[in-house]
Amino acid sequence: MRFPPPAQFFDYLANNKIYPIIEDIYKVKSKESQGKVPIEKEIFPKFANVDDADGFREVLEREFNDQRRRVLAAVGPKGREKQYESSAELYSTMWDRLSKFLEEKGVARSRPQSARETIETFIENPKDYQKFYNYIRKNIGDKTDNRGQTIKDFKERVLGEDRVGILLEIMQKNYTGSSPPTIEEFYTDDFPYFNYVALEISMTRISDDKKAPEGWEIQRNLAGDDADFVKFTKILRNDAKEITDAKERRKLIGQLRDAIVEMTEKDVKIGEDEVMEAYVPKDKQIQYQSTINYPLMYEILVQSDRKLTTKTLNLTTASETNLELKESSDDEKISAYFDVMEDRDGVISKILLFSIREETILPYFSKAKGSSKYFPPHRSLEKMLTKGLSSAISDVVADSIISEKGFISSKERSKKIKFKGAELQRTKEERRKLLQDIKIYDKKTLLTLFNGARTGRVKKKFAKYGKYITESNQIDLNTDIFSGNFGDIGEKLVPISEATAYATSNKTLQNTLDRDLQLMFKSYEVNDDEDLDENNRLFFNDATKTVSLRAGTKLEDNELPLDEQEGDKDTTFAKAEERALYSLVKSVEKGELLSLVKGDIKFTGRLTQADLFEYGFILSQDLLDKDYDADKEKLEGLREEDSSTNNEELVSEIKQFAAKLDNDLKQLKKEFVGELDRKLQDIVESRGRYKKLYGTDAGQKLISIMVRNNLLNRGKK
Repeated sequence: MRFPPPAQFFDYLANNKIYPIIEDIYKVKSKESQGKVPIEKEIFPKFANVDDADGFREVLEREFNDQRRRVLAAVGPKGREKQYESSAELYSTMWDRLSKFLEEKGVARSRPQSARETIETFIENPKDYQKFYNYIRKNIGDKTDNRGQTIKDFKERVLGEDRVGILLEIMQKNYTGSSPPTIEEFYTDDFPYFNYVALEISMTRISDDKKAPEGWEIQRNLAGDDADFVKFTKILRNDAKEITDAKERRKLIGQLRDAIVEMTEKDVKIGEDEVMEAYVPKDKQIQYQSTINYPLMYEILVQSDRKLTTKTLNLTTASETNLELKESSDDEKISAYFDVMEDRDGVISKILLFSIREETILPYFSKAKGSSKYFPPHRSLEKMLTKGLSSAISDVVADSIISEKGFISSKERSKKIKFKGAELQRTKEERRKLLQDIKIYDKKTLLTLFNGARTGRVKKKFAKYGKYITESNQIDLNTDIFSGNFGDIGEKLVPISEATAYATSNKTLQNTLDRDLQLMFKSYEVNDDEDLDENNRLFFNDATKTVSLRAGTKLEDNELPLDEQEGDKDTTFAKAEERALYSLVKSVEKGELLSLVKGDIKFTGRLTQADLFEYGFILSQDLLDKDYDADKEKLEGLREEDSSTNNEELVSEIKQFAAKLDNDLKQLKKEFVGELDRKLQDIVESRGRYKKLYGTDAGQKLISIMVRNNLLNRGKK
């Protein structure tokens, strides 16, 4: 029996029906030979430092995403042959099976005490909680994205129903009944205070001379807020009436409000015939936000934090606010719309959303994070609409390296000012130009060759590169060619992708580094170094703009040896959308080519040209009701005959289909602009439908954002 090749390894690992085959084969292979089978060279090292299923999922998505997607489509919760109720269950099972293989082969991994052992140790000695609690905080801690699901998965996958009840009993017996903690004690280590909560009330625009009422503590200028928030915090038992009874809690908040701001009743006219009675601040608008903050263990075993928000109406401002349409081109209008969405902090305002052909754009526009929460839109959608599919695909790799927001923030920090108007637009354009010339260098490749320079494994004339590595074997970011500031990407190498690679747009630095890396590689004295042997070569991937060192001589798609990167390239496909479609033709499983739904849209992480082509395909298929079945069937048949570029009929069909999709997306642009125009006109002319926009603090803030980004103009009061 033959061991499956790396390309099929995860299929065997995930499928319950065929996993026993791989398990039996592996046991036989382990006894027969001391040599390494391909998966032990190409797959096992990738997971050397993984400790749990979450870490496994991250590596799987980063290094083997095509296989991951194939596994989900086959046996995942929505797969053709469903074997798992959730993706968390699938990843956990795959990790448990892979862990056994890694342990049998003695793969060096930093695996401390297992999760189960940590939990059992605490259960046996509940007074000694620190190690157990550190483990809990490491796995959940301050994570805010989809926190409820994170806790649910942790309970099901790590604790299990049998341990949740035991742990709850331990907490109620050993960590309740103590005297109330101070605010500092509660936020530093809330484990011993299982029966206490922190009631947090945040308010905007509280003058500096105001002090916290008795029983409350005050914290000013909280990081991350646009307006100055003042947080008032009070420690209470979790069974206090202010926590269990919403009416009593509102009364307590009202008392705090009345102690801080002066309120008044006021009749305000809304529209021609409608008057509203509002209880508003006498001189300023005030926003209230309230949260019940439970200890972390209470969140896990009982219930999560409860976030509640109450906002006063700023109706005097609303009655004076008028908006007007702004004259601008279609592209300017689209860009202004996306600038507004990017300018907002937090959840997208549904006030500005609309439908195309009665299909809401929200699921195609932004990824959900938690219940009904959608954050800024897909970063390539604006470019796809304004510049076309080809430009969007060409720029996607560079756009994934550093977001526009991240680049602007780094520049603002350097100059210690907030960019607006012309300066903001100039900075955006600077980023676009820099990303056009981007090149990426794999961190492991740099460390390997730079260490060779430091240890004398390469020619002496390259010894200078040894100074770029610290004593802890990391890249020194405070040197003449490295920087930790994204804003320096035009001059130096800066860390990207969680510091697994370094990128620069400096052509001179790129040329020097390419030449020297190639010469260092050729002169490298090979011995027992596991990072470099006779099978390694330096490659440059034109699709990902990445220089990396890897074993083997076989070229992947869009890949050339580094010293041939400017040489002859395959020019069969001249357009980016053609190359993207061809990459899918070469990589997607039989019968799965462009079998896509909106749930397949990739919103986050490093996007590839294939991801963008699939995104454009889904938009056209769903929002424009385009039928591509005949095109897909023809491509499937042709690639089955011969998937290489020698198949002239396949090449021709790829070009025709790519051009067809590009043209269809131009129609999407027209419909997008038409619906956006109708939405903006409705906002301007139908004030009565938009009371949340014209009559609330959040609405007034959104109006300011729309005006600031040239989506609408302010009219005369």
